[in-house]
Amino acid sequence: MRSKADDFPCPICGEVLRAKLVERVDADSDGESLALLMAGRLNRLLCPVCGHGGVAPEPVLVQSDAHRTCAAFVPFTIPANRKSHLAGKFKGLAQRVAGQYGQAHVCFGLKQLREALPWLPAFPNSARGFQRFDAPGSAFHQVHALRRALKNRGGDVRLLARLGTALYASGDLKGARKTMETVVREEPDNGDAWRCLGAILLDSGQTRPAAEAFERAYRHHRDPECLFLAGVADFRAGAPLEALTRFQRVIQKRADFFHAYIWIAVVHTAEGRYGPAIEALRAAVMNGLKDAGMIRSRKELSPLFGERGFQSLMKHLEKPQAQGPHRPSTTKRGTGSGRPRAKRSGRRMPTSPIQKRRQAVKGK
Repeated sequence: MRSKADDFPCPICGEVLRAKLVERVDADSDGESLALLMAGRLNRLLCPVCGHGGVAPEPVLVQSDAHRTCAAFVPFTIPANRKSHLAGKFKGLAQRVAGQYGQAHVCFGLKQLREALPWLPAFPNSARGFQRFDAPGSAFHQVHALRRALKNRGGDVRLLARLGTALYASGDLKGARKTMETVVREEPDNGDAWRCLGAILLDSGQTRPAAEAFERAYRHHRDPECLFLAGVADFRAGAPLEALTRFQRVIQKRADFFHAYIWIAVVHTAEGRYGPAIEALRAAVMNGLKDAGMIRSRKELSPLFGERGFQSLMKHLEKPQAQGPHRPSTTKRGTGSGRPRAKRSGRRMPTSPIQKRRQAVKGK
């Protein structure tokens, strides 16, 4: 058995754990470590503050001189789209250790380990899956762990901010708002807390306070996304001019902010100004921000504009652009081509009933 020491930050409370991990297991002589590996208890970490636990996301090399084989065992499964990338990363590690064994295996999870090393003994307490230490788990798990951490470290504003974020992710808007208001009261310069509070208020329907919270977050972070969210809150609060001003400021700060162009078009469409709305959509496409087909994507744009507004915008978008006031004439005067114009009479046509009666008397 070979081990190494490393630092692992807790994904829930942020506490840094100094742990000594096993990085190599000899399957021929170290049956105890092999049994712990198969049971999911090897390299298991436990946070002393919040109680979050899991297996360290580090590979373990399993080797056997008797079977002349070596395998890099990764104690978690990965998505199919990342499997080739991670397999190449750990395969290089296994090949460096394999040496004279020739073929080296990369196994993600116990199932692949047993397929690669079929001679492994069957342990009765083998785990079916592993809880990764670097995975925070569900929002409800985070809420319970952070409340446990606050009992151990009461008054920690950093933990309180994490609790507010977890409560918001779990759907407890009332508890999340109360918690984040306490955080911004204790730390008024915390831009992340102001942004989280703005998101909570926006989802709760408090659009005006949400816009103010996003504006406070922008003052501290100077992140255009905070300014964009403030514009969304202004528009939902019934202040389209303020929203339009914020979206234009976002584009000035970051010209590739695609959703700012979309929301400028939303504001113009809501006000019945289809020309500027179409120009905003075309500006997004001209800047290469999205494919031109995005403009006609009903699935993505219709919820923002509303069904009627989206249909009206599409009708105006399909109209050909009208030429300017200095449109050249298709016929030349004096050439005889084209339809001759009728001569206009010098007499004005009667408009009111009295004028019509006078005109009738004169005609008699």
